[in-house]
Parts: sequence; structure tokens; C-alpha cells
Amino acid sequence: MKKLLIILTVVCLIFPSCKKTPVITLSVDKSEISANGIDVAKFKVICNDEDDVTNEARIFFADTNKELTSKTFSTTEAKTYTFYATYDDATSGKITVKAVNVNDGNGDDDDDNDNDNDDDNEVIVVELSVDKTSIFADGEDAAVFTVKADGNVLSENYQVFNVADSSLVENGSFVTTEAGSYTFVALYNKVYSNEVTIVAEAVETPDPKTYAPGDLYDVNGVKGVVFYVEEDGKSGMIMSMDQEYLQWSTEYAWANCLSNKGEWNTEDMLKLGADKYPAAKWCVEHGEGWYMPSSYEMNLMWKAVSDGKLDFDPEFVKLYNDKLEDPIIEDYYWSSSEISEDMAEVVVFIDDSVVCLEPKKDRFFHVRAVRKF
Repeated sequence: MKKLLIILTVVCLIFPSCKKTPVITLSVDKSEISANGIDVAKFKVICNDEDDVTNEARIFFADTNKELTSKTFSTTEAKTYTFYATYDDATSGKITVKAVNVNDGNGDDDDDNDNDNDDDNEVIVVELSVDKTSIFADGEDAAVFTVKADGNVLSENYQVFNVADSSLVENGSFVTTEAGSYTFVALYNKVYSNEVTIVAEAVETPDPKTYAPGDLYDVNGVKGVVFYVEEDGKSGMIMSMDQEYLQWSTEYAWANCLSNKGEWNTEDMLKLGADKYPAAKWCVEHGEGWYMPSSYEMNLMWKAVSDGKLDFDPEFVKLYNDKLEDPIIEDYYWSSSEISEDMAEVVVFIDDSVVCLEPKKDRFFHVRAVRKF
């Protein structure tokens, strides 16, 4: 009967959460810009009147359905442009941005720059340079641009574009994770600069180390002993270097810990209050990714340390204990799996034991944290 109630509860939880098509709204910070290639209109996309999803949304020209390469728009061609946005399965209404000629009809240039010379025949020389023409395509190595007009370094009112797709370079520097050759040009006061090419070199990633049960894992501050590996040996599970003697919980309550995935069980327990679940709390305090193992995962550990024989052979267990700070002992170990409001499962690391006992949750037993790698 309890299983039926659990199934009905899960069904009731699932169906109300069926995904609904969102309602999105596209807006722009200004509906009119100067057609000088510098003045920029910035778009915003709001989902269901509250969530800003601009970075995840896509924005298109309505007349051509061509996608913008950024969430901003500038142009040197004076006319009215129409746009719409998409996000998930939803499409916004259309909005317009009017690009007007820089000249206001009185011979005055209303372009927002420091050039006050009204001599239309004056030629500005725009120069683009970069601090290095080769970077690593690791998403971190950056090439920094400098733009000059008539020999003077500019700090604003210019743009640097990727020639291939007209995408705007943000913050005056370029990084990428895609190896290849990239060409850039700067635009200032409707004058284009010379082109600059940057080569992004591929970064060779070494093959991950392979592991076997009983190996010490010590990578980027994460340390433990391997007790389970996938077929390729590059991923698996480790046990914590230490163990503790704790209660499963300090009160009798159903925590919904039925999964073979201990991280799910641990999360369910801690939602009810970490201090009520000392063993689970101790496990997660080891750091990101650590959790209290399920009985399924504890049985994997028991099979590993007993070489699959389910006998506590001190010589074979020594393969693990030589590396652990706190040795595995011939005793009972908590799992994160529960049976009822007052009982949870322990896995017995004792000769010929293959069963999971069901003691009261407020009893004290050993616990080891586990983590995937």
C-alpha cells in the first residue's frame, strides 16, 4: 500500500509541472538611433513578465529572418528595421528601430564623438592594432585591441568587428575556444581601419588518467580512494579518506530516500534540515560533489573492498586501508536509503554478509562519504 501511495504522489507531482509555452516580450532601450555605425540600440527579452532571458533568447530581422549576432544593433544605413525574438518555443511580438541620417539637415553633425571639425573633406585615419596576433584557443588567453584616430588612442565611440560574421568584440579583447584564423576591423566616425588577423591555436588536452579500484585519487584538491570505475577507467566513484560514527537522523520522519543515487537521497534529507541528519550533513561537509551513498552504492564499496567475495579479508582490505586515513573496519555502515519513518538501511562489512539490515535511524553507525569523478 505504501508503494502505491508513493507512486501516486510522484504522478501528482509530475503532471502539474508539465512545461507550458512561455510568453516573451522583446523591448529596446531606444527606438531611434543615428545611422553612424556607433550609436547602439540594446535589446531585452523578458519571459512571463518577470524573468530576463536576454542572453538565452535569439533576435531576428523580421524581413529576412536573419539572426543578429549580438543583443545590440547599430548600422550605417538609414531606414526602419523590424525585429522579433524567440525563446524556447515562444516568439515575441515585433518592434521597430529607426536609424536616421547623422546629418540633421543644417549641416551639423550630431554624431556623438569628439570631432568638432565641420570640414567634410577632412580624412580621418583609423588604425587598429593588437598586442598579440597568436593566442591559445582555451577561452582564457586574450588578444587586446587598440584603436587610434589620426594617431590618438581612442577610449570610446569606436567598434571592433569580426569580419567573418560582423559580430562585435566586447570589452576590446578577443578570446575563443575554437581554433582558427580570425580577422577584425575597427569602425570610427564612419571610417574603417586596417584589418588585423589573429590565429587561435588549438590546445591539446591530455587523455584523462585511468583508474582501478584501490587507486588513490588526488586531483584539484579532491582526494579519496577509488572503489568503482566505468569500463574506460576514466570515471567512477571514490570513498572519503575518513569515516565517522553518527546517527542517520535525530527524529523519525519520512525523507523520501528511495533512490539508488545517494546524491538524490542526501539532497532530500538536507531539505528537511541538515542538523536533523548528522550522517548526511557530515558527508556533504567534505565539499562540492560529496554525498551520503545509497545502499546500492555501499554494496558496490563492500564488493570492492572484499574483492567480490563478500568476506572481510584483512589482507585484501589492506589495499584500501594503506591509503585511507581512517581504515575500513569489520562493522556496520549507514547508507542513505530508508525503509520507513523510523528505519534506514545499513550495509554489513562482515564475512558472508550480503544483506542490508534495517535499524532505527537514531542509532549510531559508521558512515563514509562518496563522490563521483
